[in-house]
Amino acid sequence: MRIIIHDLEERDFQRLFPRPLENTLVIASGAKIHHCLGCFGCWTKTPGACVIRDQYGDGGGLVKANAINMCWNVAGVSFSHGLAELEGRVS
Repeated sequence: MRIIIHDLEERDFQRLFPRPLENTLVIASGAKIHHCLGCFGCWTKTPGACVIRDQYGDGGGLVKANAINMCWNVAGVSFSHGLAELEGRVS
């Protein structure tokens, strides 16, 4: 499985990936993703699964992914707020 994480406008994403993607999970910046609460529920309550219920789910399949592609607009010297929240959940 391949995962594409992006904060691109829909038209820009379609320009990069004009055909439907098989066996690919696309996580866009518009997804409702909450930052990590540091509650350790993923260790104590539900080992290996995040207790926060949002569109990111239990890692979005990151553990099973063969490839993870991140595409973002540069905001200063970093990536956007939405991708920063997602990165906080991943690391």
